Amino acid sequence: MPEPLSDKEIEEIRRLNEARTPGQWIAKPGGFSHLAGVMGLDGCLLLRMHSMERDNENAAFIAACSVAIPRLLDTVKALRQVLATIEEYDEDGRNPWEAIEEMRTIAIDALKEEKG
Repeated sequence: MPEPLSDKEIEEIRRLNEARTPGQWIAKPGGFSHLAGVMGLDGCLLLRMHSMERDNENAAFIAACSVAIPRLLDTVKALRQVLATIEEYDEDGRNPWEAIEEMRTIAIDALKEEKG
C-alpha cells in the first residue's frame, strides 16, 4: 500500500490547484489534422498533447482532474476528521459506533466548509 499523503503534501496540491487557470477544464480531442489538448471554459488552449499515444485519453484525464482533485482533497479532509473523532472515542474508552451520527455530521460539515 502506498504511503498516505501528508498534510503538507495535501496543502501543496491545494496550492497548486488554486494557482492554476481557474474553472473546469475541457478535453479537446485530436484527430488527423489537429492535436488533442485541454481548454479552459473561456476556450483558451491550456495544454496541447504531442505524444500521439493516448492523447485523447490523457487530455480527458487531465481535464477531469480540474474538478476531481479538489473534491478528492475535501473528501480526504472530511474522512481524516471522522478518523480523528473515532480515535478520540477510542482513547476515552467509548464505543465509536455510538457516535455514528456525530461523525456523519462532522464529515458533512467539513465538506460544506470546503465548498464555502
